[in-house]
Order: sequence, then structure tokens, then C-alpha cells
Amino acid sequence: MPETLINLPFVRGSGSLTHTQNMGSSADGVLFDQALLSTMWTAPFRMPPNADLSRPMSVYAELQPSTDNSTSGLSAFFRLDSSFWAADQDPQDADVQLQFPIPNPWVFTNSTRVLFDSGLGFTYEGGLFPPDAVHGIRLRRLAADPIDNYAQPIRCAAALFLKYFLRCQRVCCP
Repeated sequence: MPETLINLPFVRGSGSLTHTQNMGSSADGVLFDQALLSTMWTAPFRMPPNADLSRPMSVYAELQPSTDNSTSGLSAFFRLDSSFWAADQDPQDADVQLQFPIPNPWVFTNSTRVLFDSGLGFTYEGGLFPPDAVHGIRLRRLAADPIDNYAQPIRCAAALFLKYFLRCQRVCCP
């Protein structure tokens, strides 16, 4: 079954994320500072109508270091908070924590695509979302947690990326 990837742009931030960062010469990004609780929110969205909601879905971020890194054994700690709700239903949450091992070397100009893995190779299980649900996602760097021992800010593209399976478009005859 084919897959596709869509952008989920950030619309609001707190902490050090009030400052934008360039990623390359023309891509907009945000800076997740190590000293502050940095948080970004996506605009509320509905799943695309061609998404197969019975299959797993994954959320990715594009990360870059703010300076070159040549130290082994470092990691940054992130949390992806997801809320979704359908008409006449209470909101539900699906959250994923990620301990991101900092690559060595990690060069200032190198991007790393990071999967927010629920432990099963994807972010969300199939069948989790109702078809008419509205979704919101918040990405945070939990720099105060002892797991996060990377003392440098991390740049993140100003969007998350949702990868999903396309729903079968074939008409089946009985």
C-alpha cells in the first residue's frame, strides 16, 4: 500500500521558540533551547480524506544542531503530545516521548529526520483516530530532564511531517 508525507506547520511557540532560525539558506526553523522549556504547536487539522485510518501513522521532525558536535553519549529528550476529538466525544491524548541520541559527528549543516516512535516502529496505531476527528500536536524539548544532557540548542524545521498509508482507491465488485 503506498504512503505519503504531509507538512504540519507550527503556528505558535513558547520559551526560546519566539526566535526563528534558518535551516539552510531559505528554510524556516525554530530553536529548541537547552535552558528553557521550548514548546511548539501545530494548527488544528483533520486527517486527509485519502488517509487509511486503519493503518499506523508516523510523525517526524527534521533536526539540525546549532553547532558542530563531536562528543559521544549525548542525547536530547523530546515529548510529542497529541490530542484529538470528534463531535460529541471527549478529547483523547496519544503522547510519545523520544530520547534522541545525538549523532557523532553531527555537523551544523546536516539535518536528521527523527521518527517519534511509540516503540512499535511508528507513532500512532492504526484505528486510533475517528474519521471526523480534529487533531492538535505539541512538540516539547524536556531539557530539564536528566535524560537530556546535550547542552546545545537544536534547530527544528518549522513543521512536523505526518506519514500515512493511502486508502485503497480501487472499486471492488461483489
